[in-house]
Amino acid sequence: MCLSPLKAWHALRCMFPMTCAVLSIGTELTRGELANSNGAWLGAELTALGFEVTEHAVVDDDRGRIVEALHRL
Repeated sequence: MCLSPLKAWHALRCMFPMTCAVLSIGTELTRGELANSNGAWLGAELTALGFEVTEHAVVDDDRGRIVEALHRL
């Protein structure tokens, strides 16, 4: 029995839930100079695609903290 591509996609999502995290980078975000509207938009779009967004993280422009956040996520 063959499944349509859409049904196969939904079956795989049930077997292997897709999770993700959103990492936003920018000192202007950590200082509160800008609202993280891109992070909010990405979270909504990823959810609409079927991802479970488990975390939003924001770090400043420091290379070491960026690398640390990527390793943690």
